Amino acid sequence: RPGRLSLAAALALAAMGALWFMQMGRMNVAVDFDSVWYGVRSHLMLDSGNSIYENLGTLGVVYTYPKGWEVLTLPLAGLPSYSFLIAFNLWTAALVLLAGYEAACVRMNRNNALWVPFLMAAVPGIMNMACTAKADLITLLFQLLMIHSVLQYEQERLADWLVLGVSAALLSFTMKPTALIYSTAVGGMALIWVLWDYCAGRKGLADDRRSQPPGPRIEPAGPRIWPAGPRIGPAGPRIWPASPRIWLALIPSLAALAGIWGRTLKLVGVPVTSVFYGLFQKLGFTVKYPFYASGFPSSGGDMTLWEKIRFLGGRLYGVILNPQGEDMAHVVIAWGTALPLILLVVWLCMRTRKKGRDGVPGYLPMLTAGVLVVNLVSLYSLSQIDGNYYMLFYALVILNFCIWGEGMVPAPRRISRLVLLPAWALAAVLCALTNWSWALGNGGFHLKHAGYYDHVQAAREDRMRQGSGEIWNILAADPKNRVIALGEVPGVLTFPCSVQSYVDVSGYWGNPEVVSDAPSFLQYLQYADMDYLYMEKEYVCQGVRIYDIIRELVGQGWLWDVRGENGNLILSVGRDGPKPQEAQQNLEAFDHHYIQHP
Repeated sequence: RPGRLSLAAALALAAMGALWFMQMGRMNVAVDFDSVWYGVRSHLMLDSGNSIYENLGTLGVVYTYPKGWEVLTLPLAGLPSYSFLIAFNLWTAALVLLAGYEAACVRMNRNNALWVPFLMAAVPGIMNMACTAKADLITLLFQLLMIHSVLQYEQERLADWLVLGVSAALLSFTMKPTALIYSTAVGGMALIWVLWDYCAGRKGLADDRRSQPPGPRIEPAGPRIWPAGPRIGPAGPRIWPASPRIWLALIPSLAALAGIWGRTLKLVGVPVTSVFYGLFQKLGFTVKYPFYASGFPSSGGDMTLWEKIRFLGGRLYGVILNPQGEDMAHVVIAWGTALPLILLVVWLCMRTRKKGRDGVPGYLPMLTAGVLVVNLVSLYSLSQIDGNYYMLFYALVILNFCIWGEGMVPAPRRISRLVLLPAWALAAVLCALTNWSWALGNGGFHLKHAGYYDHVQAAREDRMRQGSGEIWNILAADPKNRVIALGEVPGVLTFPCSVQSYVDVSGYWGNPEVVSDAPSFLQYLQYADMDYLYMEKEYVCQGVRIYDIIRELVGQGWLWDVRGENGNLILSVGRDGPKPQEAQQNLEAFDHHYIQHP
């Protein structure tokens, strides 16, 4: 009956709910490296009480990413449990599925459109990001809203939708550096398609209504999330101007973009960091001390043409069918599985047999091809690739397949969907077996609890077992303490203060120059207004550059009040000047208490 879900639709909703609740069940035990690195510590690494524009002395590039997601969730940071932040992403995952459904409803029957979120929910490359404190899903959400806006514009020729799409694009730019590439691709292909469609003189659905005989008004299949208005243009490729009030939707997006990019510009000297240092330097921006424009680690250089083809082919094979190996470590935990490949092949086969404008709008194939090119460039260029880079492509393949499948005759459509069910089941199993932190199991069922899982207390217990419980208490005395920790990450990042690892400072995404010698390191310590250095036992040994630098600074009196605990060490930074009268005593304590790497 009209308005009642079919059995297949009800089963699809149940399957989506099961996969969603599965991610909920692992929230407490699957806090991943990236989440601890920069996702759940916003209250320490983004705002220590003097606004997000304060220079906190952090050097790692992840601390200068666009921080729209972190600012949005800042009220949830600093709570005893990280799961409050991760739950925000969990609900964002539900909105991503809803956005995919709404985009499909523009061209599909409401029941049939459930195939889109049903397929998306099983793709680990999409749903495994629901159990992290990363900004990938909210970026995908805005990109799907952009796509939905263009599809609605294609139906109605109402420029209001394009304005809403621009607003979503601006917000996506505040979330992740990669949005500058992928969201620009979505918007750029939309602009190309609108101009091409206008010049070709194609009609939209609103134009076709004038040629219909009098009778009940025909609406596009699916529910609306924005009123289209009564305007129906004359026959021909007329673009109706946006209503004056819709332009107000750009104000919060522009304000958010100015605020988030302005933070990075103030601190670093460029509005977007990561791989975009070089781009903005060519535009005339200057990178400030102590940041270092290192570009990005590249693969595929210094190869012959045949070697380059083999290299790219090997990576394609890994991402599509067999994500194993060192460069695939971040793909298998957010893999697309074979499901998108099967959908892509079937969709391409359908396109060769189906002509006319009744199928998917031309914008989606154009966008899919453009995003595919961007993905191939990333596969070839980057030394370390992440599976979540391709989540937009997976969503586009699913949309293309389902919307084109809507126009097939019933028998082939049913057969193709039955063939896809085993691929969906395999994807769902892999989604259950993998996650961004490689944690197994779930949080378990406990009748007695505080209403949340206390991640901070769990981290403190881990530090006590490691032998640095007293050092934890020293650093926890003031959350504004600034620390550089030499130790295994992400464990040393769980101290309850503003702590960055030595890798953040000296690694590829930091600036190796600041640890080139003792004067350079001292200059950085003074610039960053550091309070302490923490050295985890057996992390470094004599002869390693940073060990010798620290020991030299201890001998000069710049590092003092050396305290040891079970082979771990904490040193105070002399911000008011050296204390040479205590240098010999501190040097003896340094040599006595710190256990070097064997």
